[in-house]
Amino acid sequence: MTQKIEKGQIWTYNNREGEDDSFIVIIKLDDSNSQNPVAHVSTENLSKPGSEEVDTTTWSIGHAPVQLGILAGALKTLKGYREIEFNEGYTYWKEEYDKGKAGVWSIPINEMIDLIQETGFKQ
Repeated sequence: MTQKIEKGQIWTYNNREGEDDSFIVIIKLDDSNSQNPVAHVSTENLSKPGSEEVDTTTWSIGHAPVQLGILAGALKTLKGYREIEFNEGYTYWKEEYDKGKAGVWSIPINEMIDLIQETGFKQ
């Protein structure tokens, strides 16, 4: 990928099977740790498990901190831009991260989505 990753970008990515309409939005970039820069993203239009009704099949991850290198390897096509406002998920994560109680995803995006869905998704 040659395109620079920037706040507000909307990307297609190496999505899970059946989620071709899902996309990633770059919320914030943090390179304060130059060895492990972090991208804060939201992932939208994900498929709900066990739901086949077209109008009710999607959910989103509002905030996920991901190693920038992992994210860069998953991005495919820049689709556009979105104005990014305050993100409550980021604020909560940052407070917990500073206390040593939160981390950064370092696995492929589709595996991250699977784990979040398995451990925290309620239908």
